[in-house]
Amino acid sequence: MEDGEREEDNPSYYVGRRYELKSDMTFNSYSKGSSNPSETGKWELKNGSVHLIFYYPNDGGYDYEDPDIMKIVEISADKLVWEYHWKETGWELYEKETLKKIAQ
Repeated sequence: MEDGEREEDNPSYYVGRRYELKSDMTFNSYSKGSSNPSETGKWELKNGSVHLIFYYPNDGGYDYEDPDIMKIVEISADKLVWEYHWKETGWELYEKETLKKIAQ
């Protein structure tokens, strides 16, 4: 939502996007078809949500003050469904993503 107008993203943009949540509590995010991370950071589990703390080298490092909080909606051995909701004056963003475990 922007200034009261609803906009829909193209869902195919997200197909193939990958998250790698590592056991050392760091993560990489990959764009569709890319083998190089588009984003990196740290992650932590708090109150049923995954907190993604992005690393911004040009802005001084990790953004501990404004993590993306991904609420866990469903979790199993091979699937994770999370929701993201962000809101500020004039803007509102909602995303729901299904992540599937892939073999290493």
